[in-house]
Amino acid sequence: MINIRFLTNSILAAAIAGSFFSCTPETTVEYGKGNLTPELRARIDSITSLLEENPDDKNLFFLRGKARFQAGLYEPAELDFLKSIQLGESPAYNIPPDEYADFIGPDYEFLGHTRFEMGKSAGAYEAFTSCIRLGFDTSNMYVHRSRVRALERKFREAIVETDSSILFDSASAFAYSARGFYYDNLSEPTKALEDFNRSLSLDPSDARVWSNRGYCYLKMKNLEQAEQDLTKSLSLEPGFPGALIYRGMLYLEKENYQSAHDDFDEVLKRDESDPRIFYFRGLCRIKLEMLNEGCTDLKKAADAGDLLAPKLYRQECL
Repeated sequence: MINIRFLTNSILAAAIAGSFFSCTPETTVEYGKGNLTPELRARIDSITSLLEENPDDKNLFFLRGKARFQAGLYEPAELDFLKSIQLGESPAYNIPPDEYADFIGPDYEFLGHTRFEMGKSAGAYEAFTSCIRLGFDTSNMYVHRSRVRALERKFREAIVETDSSILFDSASAFAYSARGFYYDNLSEPTKALEDFNRSLSLDPSDARVWSNRGYCYLKMKNLEQAEQDLTKSLSLEPGFPGALIYRGMLYLEKENYQSAHDDFDEVLKRDESDPRIFYFRGLCRIKLEMLNEGCTDLKKAADAGDLLAPKLYRQECL
C-alpha cells in the first residue's frame, strides 16, 4: 500500500544524524536533539565564571564546550573545543607521550561531533581523523568517519570506514550496526541483516539496532519479524521515535489504521518537525473517517513541503 523504498530517503538524514542511530557509550547526547535547559544554562554560566578567573584552563573550555554541545549551541561549542585543543597543545601542559592521546583525544572527538551537527562534513572528518592519528578510540572514530561519508550519501566509502573499524575491534557492535545501516540503504538486505544480527549478538540492549533491523524486515515485507523487532526496540526504549515511525508504517501495511495512528500520534506529541509524520497520521485519520482532523494533518504536511500530502489532500479534502 505504501512505497517503503521511497520513504527510506525521506527519513535518511534524521537516521544518519542519530535519532535512529547508535552513539558510542561515551557520547550520551542524542545527536541533533540539543536543548538549552535551565540546568545546562546554569552549568554554562558557572563554567564561564570560572573561566574569567582561569582563562588558560583547558579543561574548563572542554567542559563548557560539552555543555554547549548538549544544549545545541554548536558554534560556540566549536570555538570552545578549538580553544581547548590550542591550550592542550601548548608547552604549558607537559603531558607524557603515553598519556597524550587520552588527554587531547576527547577534544578532537567532540569537535568532530559538533562539526557534524553543523553540517561541516570536511571539518568533522578531519577531527575524527586526528583522533585516529593519535590512536584515540580508533575503532569508534572510524565509525564516526563513516557517518560523515553516509551523510554525503557515499555509502560504499562509509562501508570501507566500518571495515577498518572492525579490523581494529572485531567485537564492535557499533561498527556492525553502522555497516548494516549502510548496506540497507544500498538495497543489500542480506548483508544488512547479517550485520544487524551480529551487532545484536554482541549487544542486545541497543534499541536502535532492533529498530533498524525491524525496518529492514519491513522493506523485505517480512511483517511478522519486523513487528517483533520494532516492539522489542520500544520495550528497551519506550517512545523511541524511530521504532514508532517504522511500526506505524508497518501497521499501515497491515491496514491496522488505529494502531498506526496511535504510533504516529505519539511521535508528534514529542516532535512536530517532520512533515512526513503529519502525512502518515493524516492518512490514518482519513481511513478512520476522521475527515476534518485528517485534512488538517495533510494540509500541515503539504505546507511544510511533504511530497505525498498535496495529492491526497486534493483527493480527500477539496
